[in-house]
Amino acid sequence: MLKNLVLIFALFISISSNAAGIQANYYYSLFRGIDGKPYIETYIVFIGSSLKSVQAEGQQYSEAEISMIFSQEGKVKQFNKYNLKSPKVAAGSNIPNFVDQQRVILEPGLYNFEIKIKDANNPETKELVFVDVVNVNFRPDFIEFSGIQYIEKYTETVNQNILSKNGFDLVPYVHDFFPNTMKKLTVYIEIYNTDKVITADSSFLVKYGIERVSGLQYVESFTKVKKYTAKPTLAILGDFSIEALPSGNYHFRIDVIDKNNNILATKRSYFQRSNPQTGISIENPETIDKLVIDGTFIQKIVNHDTLNDYLMCLLPIAGDRERSVITDVVKGTDTTMKQVIFYSFWKSRNNLEPQNEWLAYKVKVNYVQKAFGSSIKKGYESDRGRVFLQYGEPNDIQKSEHEPSAYPYEIWHYYTIGNQRDKRFVFYNPVLAGKDFILLHSDAQGEIYDKNWERRLHERNNTMYNHDATNSDEQWGSKALENYQK
Repeated sequence: MLKNLVLIFALFISISSNAAGIQANYYYSLFRGIDGKPYIETYIVFIGSSLKSVQAEGQQYSEAEISMIFSQEGKVKQFNKYNLKSPKVAAGSNIPNFVDQQRVILEPGLYNFEIKIKDANNPETKELVFVDVVNVNFRPDFIEFSGIQYIEKYTETVNQNILSKNGFDLVPYVHDFFPNTMKKLTVYIEIYNTDKVITADSSFLVKYGIERVSGLQYVESFTKVKKYTAKPTLAILGDFSIEALPSGNYHFRIDVIDKNNNILATKRSYFQRSNPQTGISIENPETIDKLVIDGTFIQKIVNHDTLNDYLMCLLPIAGDRERSVITDVVKGTDTTMKQVIFYSFWKSRNNLEPQNEWLAYKVKVNYVQKAFGSSIKKGYESDRGRVFLQYGEPNDIQKSEHEPSAYPYEIWHYYTIGNQRDKRFVFYNPVLAGKDFILLHSDAQGEIYDKNWERRLHERNNTMYNHDATNSDEQWGSKALENYQK
């Protein structure tokens, strides 16, 4: 068992290290300035080795060309283009990873946001593009939150700079993945308008901490509660030791609670923890070998087909390394191995009640099987089923079956997905039969992105001769783009 798992991990690492092109992560947070004007703060972390370096005067550095475009209804509202250099190092040394942070003041409204990144020293490198939708809307008479900013480190501000907020210089952590090398989870968030919702002389509570994605319950040993009085802006800088936090999918959650224990406002931000040294994890072969399943619920499940089905339905919510382990073990015939991997998956997410955690997820698996499954494909194997299990139930669904030129389609709208806002998924049925809808396009990070999605949706009466066009030709009765923008 141990050797097989080690081989899987080695394969995964080699695949990751061979990735080509510019490598960078991005996210953003919205804040309200002291003048009341909203602004977006963008964070980009570059893998230094993914950019070509040049030498000058015995030193070397890499350089990225960055363009940021904010538009509404096709009209550019804000545009910023600049070059960013990495720290300079001695010739022959490795370029370290480096971070870019920008602030852009925006008027309230909904914006299409695009970031284009080029290697300034290597024009042949493929351009890296991030697309997003930004909703700038701090309501004046409601309790509102800024974005939740993950922090790598912080110090007291000596000289005001772009990293400074409320007396601290905050170095952003531009990921929602926390490996076992990260010992602390630090967050910064601002709460607005408590003075307009809560009586000025009344106190209230702010509860914040780590919440399990499954069940949406706080992990009580990772929560804090503090008392505050109402003010226009309240800044929270909190940190937690996560050395004992098991591997799994979590939210950072924050609640504003009144004196009657009513929750007035809540905000969440998704993150994933990998901590194979803590408890049981399929990422840690040593703990797998020591895991005892005698007397547990999984011991009674011995049918290979059932075990394979149960394991495969975990893929939508599994981490990258977990997916590698699961797909490998399903190919084998070792019943005990399958039981151990399945049990460890749920025990890493709920050490005390792994069976309850599985049963809660199984309700969702049964739902997608009924809604999206077919005689040739399990519900969790379908694109809609996978998205439902991975991101949850969408906030809105637009369906169309009878537009004259379009294939049947569905557009799913999520108000939030982890740290992303206003994300959409376009599914369509190009065979005009059955109920298997294929994911055609999404603006969510890591998903299929196709600028020509609308034209492909209308391919029944629309040739693809113009590959630069991003909208379908005028078609009688077409509502796809209108539905997408709702």
